[in-house]
Amino acid sequence: MKLSALFTLFIMLVQFKTQAQESPVVDTSNYYSHYSMGEGLSGNTVNTAWLSTLEIVPVLVDELKKAGYEEVFDNQLYQTSTKQMLVLSAYCYNEDFGFVYAQGHEGIPQKEHRNRISRFLQESGSEYVQDYYQPKSNLNFTTIKKLPANILVLQEDCYWYQYTEDPADNKKLVTKDIILDILRQDIRAKIAKAPKAKQ
Repeated sequence: MKLSALFTLFIMLVQFKTQAQESPVVDTSNYYSHYSMGEGLSGNTVNTAWLSTLEIVPVLVDELKKAGYEEVFDNQLYQTSTKQMLVLSAYCYNEDFGFVYAQGHEGIPQKEHRNRISRFLQESGSEYVQDYYQPKSNLNFTTIKKLPANILVLQEDCYWYQYTEDPADNKKLVTKDIILDILRQDIRAKIAKAPKAKQ
């Protein structure tokens, strides 16, 4: 009886070790190294997608509330001291700070994207660009050269994930669940530097 229990325990440890080797821990420090061009996958096509504003706003609001912020508004129209208007993905009224989700991304994710202030800076010389429409007009842009210190940026460019038609490939890819966890890690890091929640 004792021998069979030891054998079962040995088999379980081997299986656990094998699974751990197949599914390495993916976090903010290494997820770009897990970008796949399709090699070693069962699916025919590897797809890359980015989190949308609709997907990040509930996560952002949830993390802000967990951190103790009480009056958190989503998709809030905000006017800067220079009278420029922008939509904040989340805004903490009492502490007067918020987040923008800078939409748009490069075709292939690259680790350097996490280190730049804004993908717009090189292209337009502005830290933030937001598009808008006026009645019966073309697409217009609000460009903000320097964002106010109370506005924190999350960049769509950094929140990519991959999938194929074969769910078994998820063990080798940065999945949507993984990137949502990375988003939460980034939000927590930014909140740590933000004004503290008023009690």
